[in-house]
Amino acid sequence: MKRTGFDPVPRFQIVTVEDALELRDRAVRLPARRDDTFKRAAREEDRGAQGKLDI
Repeated sequence: MKRTGFDPVPRFQIVTVEDALELRDRAVRLPARRDDTFKRAAREEDRGAQGKLDI
């Protein structure tokens, strides 16, 4: 599944310990974070669903 504007990221990435220590965050290519992946439902409030506790 290719999204427009995003480069494909390989599923398996072999990185040596030396590369991981030297490059740190750039040693492994991660997919871009996207917050628009799922549609958010409208929040519903049902005020009568839970009553007060009679303690």
